[in-house]
Amino acid sequence: MGALNWLRNHRLTDPVPGRYRLTACSAGSNGAVYSNCRMEGVVSADGIAPLAVEHYCTAPTKKWPYPGQELPVLVPGDA
Repeated sequence: MGALNWLRNHRLTDPVPGRYRLTACSAGSNGAVYSNCRMEGVVSADGIAPLAVEHYCTAPTKKWPYPGQELPVLVPGDA
């Protein structure tokens, strides 16, 4: 289970807004509306050390993520 999945499934204590900067992303499936996606990147937030994270999800192909993109995330403030 990826760290972002773990975060989503657990209650966050004092959540802090952060950023997930993608360094790599799998290719989307042509002709599909949704496809399985594997993303790699670094999660960072004020006062929290950057953390390398691999995340798996299903994503719409029209909004497919790409390396260099920054996605908003919430991280526990006590991390």
